[in-house]
Amino acid sequence: MSLGIARKEKHMGNIIVDEADSLDFFKGGIDMDDYGLIDVDHEDADYKGSDDEDLSDESAEKIDVSDIMTRISQLMVENAVEDLKDDGSDECISAEDYHNRGVELSLKRNMNNAIEACEEGLSNFPNNVNLIADIMRYNAEKGDYEQASFYYEIMKTRISIERWNWRAFTFALDYLIGEDPVKNEQECRKLISNYKKYIPYEEKSFVAESELEEALGNDNRCTEVLEEALDEHVNACQCALKLAVRQLERGMYEDAIRTANYGMAASAMIQPTTNIAYLYLVRALAKDALLHMKQYRGETIEKAEVDELSQEYLNIASEFVELRGRLGLIMKRNSMLKFLKTVE
Repeated sequence: MSLGIARKEKHMGNIIVDEADSLDFFKGGIDMDDYGLIDVDHEDADYKGSDDEDLSDESAEKIDVSDIMTRISQLMVENAVEDLKDDGSDECISAEDYHNRGVELSLKRNMNNAIEACEEGLSNFPNNVNLIADIMRYNAEKGDYEQASFYYEIMKTRISIERWNWRAFTFALDYLIGEDPVKNEQECRKLISNYKKYIPYEEKSFVAESELEEALGNDNRCTEVLEEALDEHVNACQCALKLAVRQLERGMYEDAIRTANYGMAASAMIQPTTNIAYLYLVRALAKDALLHMKQYRGETIEKAEVDELSQEYLNIASEFVELRGRLGLIMKRNSMLKFLKTVE
């Protein structure tokens, strides 16, 4: 039975039953039997009664209207709740629901709706760290630094620094660096210090610090920060990928291979936080460069080395669909191996 008489209040997820809808009962719009309010003996359902029967108020069974109204309202709500469960809608009932909804929309680059999801969530959960961090991030990614600043101030005033999680620190730093790393340098350094203090096991503090140094043009210091992360953490796979790429770009091929190997080990977790496929690609490219450098220097190249790398390229191309945008590069580098002069 479809009621069509309950609605969800925006932002609250409440169900409201209109008084006017309840009155439909008296207009024939709602069948009392549908609600189980009147017991009908179906064996006598065709019995109409005789014209001689006394149907006066004195003999007729009186109906308590107030009780019926109360029961109808209760059943309306119960049916509406069941309808909401079955209608496939993405009704948010917790802060985590709003957060997940925002993430889903942001992954589709639908930032305006992601922001709206966070706004709705904050109307119910105004002190939720994730929702404040999320909406700050989405505004910053839109380039609306004024709104991002607004929510950054909310984060600082409502949430004590000890309660900040990785999202709060990371998204705040992303906003500050993105807006103006020079103007916000000291604020960023203060946040990074607290990040390392209150979440010492999280490598993302080093990621943020390296990004600040890079934005400020401190190239050597950026590399040092990433190296420090690998020294201090056993699972700094994000820093490993960033460092391996930098080493590859700077011709530090053997270092890039070692760092990529570290990253592969560090990413062995249930939910890896880095792009493992790119670690394999960086390592293969570093090996490729070393082989071509051998040829440049006139050194001997073993055929087994070339065959091993060729197979590695083929494995990368076939196993990592996320690298399909790099497939042309992978296959071209693999073909170039044929031109190397090798010995058995």
